[in-house]
Amino acid sequence: MKTVAVRKQLPFSFIFEELISIRPSIKRMFGFTHVYLDETLLFSLRDSAKQPGTNGMWLYTTTEHIETLPGSFLSYRGVSSGVPERMPG
Repeated sequence: MKTVAVRKQLPFSFIFEELISIRPSIKRMFGFTHVYLDETLLFSLRDSAKQPGTNGMWLYTTTEHIETLPGSFLSYRGVSSGVPERMPG
C-alpha cells in the first residue's frame, strides 16, 4: 500500500504572507507551528479544534520586555505555568 503524506495548511496564513520577505524558518511540533528567524524563535501559531482555548499567536520575549506587551496588543493573554491567563491592558 502506498502512503501519501498529507500536508496540513499553515494556520493563520496571512501572517506568513507578511513575513515572506524576511524568509523565516517554519517548524511544526507538539501541535504548534513555530516561526524562527535564523536561530531565534519569534512566535508560534496554534489552531486546534480539540483545544481552542490555546489557539492563536504565542509570542516569545525576554523578561525585560514582558511588561510592554499588554499595551502593544489588543488581545493579550499571558501564560503562567502553561495555562493562558487574561492580562490587564
